[in-house]
Amino acid sequence: PPETGHYQQQMDMGFGKFYFRTFKEYLKYGAFNTYSTPDTLEYGANTYALKNLGYYYNIYGQKRTSQ
Repeated sequence: PPETGHYQQQMDMGFGKFYFRTFKEYLKYGAFNTYSTPDTLEYGANTYALKNLGYYYNIYGQKRTSQ
């Protein structure tokens, strides 16, 4: 799931940098828009799930097989 992608992001970036960037992205794009904005952590986590699982769940809880 996307949370696995977030775990990998945290391992790569470190805990503090991950949450600081998440906060900045939410302020810049809005919490829901980060899921559809390339190069954000939320978008990256969905891409990770899609690549590794073949699906992800969008912000409405709908299973998606493409972005």
